[in-house]
Amino acid sequence: MMKSIRSQFFALSFATISIGLSGSIIPALAAPAPLFQTVIEDIKDQLPTGSTLRLPAYLPDSPIQLFPYVKKDPMGFGVYLSTQSGCQLSSCTVGAAGVITGELAWPPKGDDRSPVSLMQNVEGYYLKTGNKASNKAHYVYWQQDSQIYVVGALDIAASSEDVIAIAKSMVLEQPL
Repeated sequence: MMKSIRSQFFALSFATISIGLSGSIIPALAAPAPLFQTVIEDIKDQLPTGSTLRLPAYLPDSPIQLFPYVKKDPMGFGVYLSTQSGCQLSSCTVGAAGVITGELAWPPKGDDRSPVSLMQNVEGYYLKTGNKASNKAHYVYWQQDSQIYVVGALDIAASSEDVIAIAKSMVLEQPL
């Protein structure tokens, strides 16, 4: 079952690596985090017909400059964060947030899955995958706007609390 979730997520290329993100949780802002301003037009141009995307207003503090890029495939559409300008490889991608446009069982399957309340009337699922430090990852999936959204990061890049806080900030944002 866990392999199914991981393959769905990685089919979207939501690969992450370590950068040691940390910081305190802050409430959602009235707009997406400033980091995403450079890709908003790309998102609007490339977002699959009938889909919307909610960007995070909150991101944990990072000691490394991050560079967003957009990517779509048959399973979904996402905004990814890279540690290197122009690099869209999994080796420099540290996290992602997106919308599933392909088939995904709901609720998502997983051995280490637990319900999480993201806001009144918006419930999701937190999943932790992997068994080695190099591949442990946190994900939050939820349904909103008749779509399935997802956000994820490796354990060494963001804590479960950070990933849940990012998801909560996305829930509150206006969809693009």
